[in-house]
Amino acid sequence: MSDTTVPAPLVKVSPTTPTPEGAHFGFRFAVWENLVVTGAWPESGFVGAAYIFDSDDWSQVARLEAPIEGGYFGTGVGIWEDIVVVGRVELNFWRNPGNGSAVVFKRGANGYDQIAVLRASDGVPAALFGTDVGVYQNLAAVGAPMDTNEDGEVSGAVYLYRDW
Repeated sequence: MSDTTVPAPLVKVSPTTPTPEGAHFGFRFAVWENLVVTGAWPESGFVGAAYIFDSDDWSQVARLEAPIEGGYFGTGVGIWEDIVVVGRVELNFWRNPGNGSAVVFKRGANGYDQIAVLRASDGVPAALFGTDVGVYQNLAAVGAPMDTNEDGEVSGAVYLYRDW
């Protein structure tokens, strides 16, 4: 007979700043050493944000905001050492096809600073570029699950960037 006891979670983490109802806080997350990063989209005016927590005391370390409005910032998040990458899917991709982006932040003495904005090289409309992201050392991967192939069929794609 198996034990059906479910262990209690270590902690339940929530942002220190209030998020609006339906913000999808925790939809995607990434972990590196003692840091946890998660997105919250759509948050304020359908812009979104990303939150970084320190697992030593579960305090909120930072709240990263989108550099431009009009997208679901925080749909994908990745972290490696002092680099955080946050995906941003275009808000009106069905009416105003945008390409989305992935924003790269680097931790400095005064918090996290934006150092790059990654975009698709071919600009396929409605590809949902930025849906998810990943980062390892100096390599970033950005997903575009609705990207099309040479025949115009939806096949999806992953864009890779190095040394931004």
